[in-house]
Amino acid sequence: MKKIVFTIETDGLVSPIEAFKNSLEAMYAQMSVFNGILDIAVIPKSESSNEDVELGKLLQKC
Repeated sequence: MKKIVFTIETDGLVSPIEAFKNSLEAMYAQMSVFNGILDIAVIPKSESSNEDVELGKLLQKC
């Protein structure tokens, strides 16, 4: 199994969850060049506020 480890630091202007989301968006944008080559399925972005709570719970488990 492979994993990616993120170390999130924030100066308080954005929450740690928001900083993590921003880093994922940047990573996705950089890695999107491989979509056509590897035929990667894209999961639609959800705008629900429950997503932040679920992501926070998931991050606390790590």
